[in-house]
Amino acid sequence: MGKGEKTKAPRRTTPAPVRKGRLQRVLILGAESTGKTRLACDLASHFQTTWSPEYLREYFDRRKGKLTARDQLPIVLGHLRREKEKARSAHRVFFIDTDSLLSSIYFEHYFGQSDPRVRELANQEQYDLVLLTHPDVPWVADPQRDLPQGREGIHRQIETELRRRGIRWVDVRGDWEKRWATAVAAVEKLLSTVPSTKKSSPSRQQSKRSSGRA
Repeated sequence: MGKGEKTKAPRRTTPAPVRKGRLQRVLILGAESTGKTRLACDLASHFQTTWSPEYLREYFDRRKGKLTARDQLPIVLGHLRREKEKARSAHRVFFIDTDSLLSSIYFEHYFGQSDPRVRELANQEQYDLVLLTHPDVPWVADPQRDLPQGREGIHRQIETELRRRGIRWVDVRGDWEKRWATAVAAVEKLLSTVPSTKKSSPSRQQSKRSSGRA
């Protein structure tokens, strides 16, 4: 697990106390073409819950790829609205593909500036677990991708911002089998501390056991 440097963390980075029924929010971050969407979708299916896709893709297609610096706030607000909608039907855990922080990093890369309102929104967001996908897999061409040689730089910026905010994360790297095993183990460990809201029969309760790992 990656660790932030010992800096004073903003209030939002303090983990919220686990209480029965509280939805656990898992954020998946990473540079382009590192498997974020597949991981979020497959994890949601595996844990029988919902996930929120990256809203930028939908917005990009609607605008036919013609974006300006002024589009950053509408994109982030649209992403947050979609996130709230999807979370309503989630059970125990909810997976989110990308956040305001990553949007800010990309807009700084492409337009040389980041909307301060987006930075403020990023400072308010809270997650129970952050999975950081590494750019150690082949880049796959896509109409919305153009940084086959720039993924390492974006990845370093993400790590820098997470450290600056005092946020801990789990590194997800290697081939798909390794990435999947790492992600599932991290989520199971998180859920092992959360009481289930469902009543189980005595036989099922006896057979349950935590499979999370350190």
